[in-house]
Amino acid sequence: MTRFFRNIRQKLAAQNKVAAYSRYAIGEILLVVIGILIALQINNWNDQRIKKIEVANIYKSILEELNTDILLLDEYLPIFNWKNEILNRIVHEDISLEEWINNVV
Repeated sequence: MTRFFRNIRQKLAAQNKVAAYSRYAIGEILLVVIGILIALQINNWNDQRIKKIEVANIYKSILEELNTDILLLDEYLPIFNWKNEILNRIVHEDISLEEWINNVV
């Protein structure tokens, strides 16, 4: 393809056809600009696709962490409730701290 354009350019330059050579040069510049714009568009599309994948991975990671936290909460919630009940009883003097220690030990 470049040989084709090179031949056209050389023929026009040899025949001293300045107007035709100028049109050819402008056409070639436009082809290069269009090629660059297409390449930029493809690059932008690829960047957006990669960002969407990264966001999906972040959401997946957050969901997994939330599920893990829920499991841990289910495991530790009864212990926290038990401690809260004991502390409330101690604060309201239903049971003394020494009495609670003796019952636990």
